[in-house]
Amino acid sequence: MSAGLERLRFWLECAAHFAVIASVPFIAGQLYFQERARAADEAQQQQGQRVSAAMSFIQMANDPERTSVRATLSEPWEKLNVAELMAADPTPEGLLKAKTAVTSSVRDSDIEKLTEFYKAVLLCRNGDHCDKKLIDDFFRVDITGFYCAYDHRLGAIAERLNRPDFVNDLKTYAGSCE
Repeated sequence: MSAGLERLRFWLECAAHFAVIASVPFIAGQLYFQERARAADEAQQQQGQRVSAAMSFIQMANDPERTSVRATLSEPWEKLNVAELMAADPTPEGLLKAKTAVTSSVRDSDIEKLTEFYKAVLLCRNGDHCDKKLIDDFFRVDITGFYCAYDHRLGAIAERLNRPDFVNDLKTYAGSCE
């Protein structure tokens, strides 16, 4: 082989190696952006599933049985004049006595039903299976109001059921009832 051909071969091999080396970042970039697109699609799909799960709970909250239970539990409070109650005895003990008197006609089973439902809602929310904003927008006022209206009864129900953690999730979510 002549020196000229040898030299040409050498430069062609160098050019081929250069082409391979130069294409590595391009291929890596393509793979990177394909992976990012796949991850974004997957995240969007997961978010859609979280929204769907939250919507299922919203639909369940409006089924006739739960609507009836919520109405039963809110009825004693609708007849209450809070201003008179607070004027009569504004102490925490007075408030507890009033809450006990107001809710004495409510069955534990109704409180338990709604508690179990709200616990399932919060399990979905806290486990990142439901869209948190959607759950919070729809349920925060209801769960907080329910817990604060019946906290004195929920403790007794938890004790009777021998389930000390029965309302921990609701208590944490509702925060302070003061």
